[in-house]
Amino acid sequence: MTDYIDMANALVELARSKGFSKNVEEILEREAKTISRVGEYRFTTYRDLLYGKPRISKVWRIDRLESSGATFGKVTDFTPSSIRRLIQSGEIDARISLDRMEVIFAIEDLISDGIMSIEEGDEIIREAREFLTTEQLLYRKRKEEVIEAYNRFVKIIESKVKSPERKEMLISPGRDIIAIVSEADDARRASNHDDESIGRLV
Repeated sequence: MTDYIDMANALVELARSKGFSKNVEEILEREAKTISRVGEYRFTTYRDLLYGKPRISKVWRIDRLESSGATFGKVTDFTPSSIRRLIQSGEIDARISLDRMEVIFAIEDLISDGIMSIEEGDEIIREAREFLTTEQLLYRKRKEEVIEAYNRFVKIIESKVKSPERKEMLISPGRDIIAIVSEADDARRASNHDDESIGRLV
C-alpha cells in the first residue's frame, strides 16, 4: 500500500514539474469508488486516497449480546448445558451480525456504482444498523414486524437493482435473518408449550 502511494506521489510531482499542474488537480478532485464513512457518507476523492491516511474499506463487526445466561463472574457455572446455550447464542449473534454487515456493504457498493443515491442508501444503512441486531430481532420485535420490514426491503431492492446476482447478494442475508427469527420463535413456542404441559401435570 505504502509503495503504491509513494509511486503515485512521485508521478504527481513529475507531472507538476512538466507543467501539468492543472491536469493533476482535476484528476485529484475526481471521485473514487470508495465511500468515506467519517461523518456523512460521501465519495472519497483521489486526493483523499493519495494524501489522507489509508483506511480499511470493510470491517466486519460481531456484536455480543448481554445475556443473563452469561458465565462472566460465575466461576462454577460451566455445566454442559450452560456451555451449549452460550455456543448457540454466540452462533446466532454472529449470523445476525454477518448478515447485517453483508447488507450494509452491498448497499455501499450500489452507492459507489451509482445505482442508488447516497441519501437512499444511507437511510437503508441507518435502519440496518439500528434494526438488524440480535436484541431487536429476537427480543424486541415481533416475528410479523421483521417479516414486514424484510418484504419492504425486498421491494426497494427489486425496484433499484437489475442484476440478479446483486439482488441475491442483498436479499440472501435478509432471508437468513428471517430463518433465524423463525427458528427462535418456534423454539420459544415449544418452550412455552412444554412449560404449560408441566404446569398441568403439577
